[in-house]
Amino acid sequence: MITTESQALWRAIKKNSDKMLYRFFEEGLAQRKLLIIRCGSCDTFHFPPRSFCPDCLTEDVELVEHPGKGKVYAFTSMADQSSGGKPITYAMVDLEGVEGRIFTMVEAAYEEMSIGMEVEAGYLEKEDMVIPCFKPV
Repeated sequence: MITTESQALWRAIKKNSDKMLYRFFEEGLAQRKLLIIRCGSCDTFHFPPRSFCPDCLTEDVELVEHPGKGKVYAFTSMADQSSGGKPITYAMVDLEGVEGRIFTMVEAAYEEMSIGMEVEAGYLEKEDMVIPCFKPV
């Protein structure tokens, strides 16, 4: 579910935030692509996208598409008003070959989850937003 807070965040991103983050949403998620950065200097891959490499601090970075495969690092479940009280499972996912993790919803019951479980990205559309939502492989 998309909350009022996430809609406010999306409006702020659209207005004028980090260009890489904006491109992550506009060129990536809106097109059902999971984008990461590749450093042209030290040839490392990072998530979340940013305008510099966190390893060598160069600005020689480019957005590249990631296949969206990874493994569950940690997970939890919670319910709120936006889900109508129904529990939603969230996970911290290590993306294959990437430094950094993504925290997002997973299309699986909490009881089905396990650390190290292989997952792949899917996409959930709500109003004018597209968000990544992982599912077990």
